[in-house]
Amino acid sequence: MSFLDRLKDDIVFAKSAYRALKMTTPIAKNPTRVFPVVLSELADRFGDAPALISDRESFSYRTLNERTNRYARWARQENLAKGETVCLLMPNRPEYLAAWLGITSAGGVAALININLVGPSLAYCIDIVEPKHIIVASELAEVFATARALLKSKAKLWSHGASAELPRIDTAVDALPGYSLAASERPVLTIEDRALYIYTSGTTGLPKAANINHYRVMLATGAFAGAMDGWKSGNLEKYETAAKQWEQNTKATLENNRQVMEKYKIAQSDVRFANHCPCTSIMALGTEHDHPHSAQLGSTLPNVRAAQAQPRG
Repeated sequence: MSFLDRLKDDIVFAKSAYRALKMTTPIAKNPTRVFPVVLSELADRFGDAPALISDRESFSYRTLNERTNRYARWARQENLAKGETVCLLMPNRPEYLAAWLGITSAGGVAALININLVGPSLAYCIDIVEPKHIIVASELAEVFATARALLKSKAKLWSHGASAELPRIDTAVDALPGYSLAASERPVLTIEDRALYIYTSGTTGLPKAANINHYRVMLATGAFAGAMDGWKSGNLEKYETAAKQWEQNTKATLENNRQVMEKYKIAQSDVRFANHCPCTSIMALGTEHDHPHSAQLGSTLPNVRAAQAQPRG
């Protein structure tokens, strides 16, 4: 890389850092401006411009805000108190974001459950946050069934999608109006209030729930938005292309990891960990002479040729 190329990269980085700082510095000065409030502002500003795009569904800013408001009204209708938890067992899709935004907008806390968990681990992650409600996507009903009998929580169960047994939250939400809650309908929220539970990987024990308050949500979203180029004509196609390439690389990485781990008979728990946390390289310490399952492995990124396993000694 030439000096000019490095200089250009440094300038791009400096501009991104400045934009991120500009976006995040005011957060502490406006403690009641939480992310659902920001979404409402964006809906007023961008309207029908695309906000979330996926193969399954796409939301404009207006649609996302209305969907979020419907989930907030559902939470109010179910008498969800400020600080009470709703577990979400749903795959990644625009509806998922609308659900947790709506829950947090009404003062609730959304626990974002890892959909790869089953049985005791899944039951533990649900129980430790003591939910009042559990929302299960219909395509994950069998996964939830592995943990249901083990649950100690007495939460109300909901299905997102068709279910022969559970009430459908998507139907309940569809029946509610999409305009914003009035000030008298919502609790006072600040950036110090809890918004989410996310979970550790659980590689050294059972997963642990980490508290994410509204400040951290604002910080993450603001920093990411500031680091991007902003809304400019033609950028959307560029970001879509980059996202698709990342997805292809991730899938190839997972497959390479699986083949490597099977070849060297690495423990199944480690295979699950690698699949949950896609890595770009794998290394098993030791030597093939000392242990037949040990090898040093090169990068597994699809655009880098994987090195042959070499004994270390």
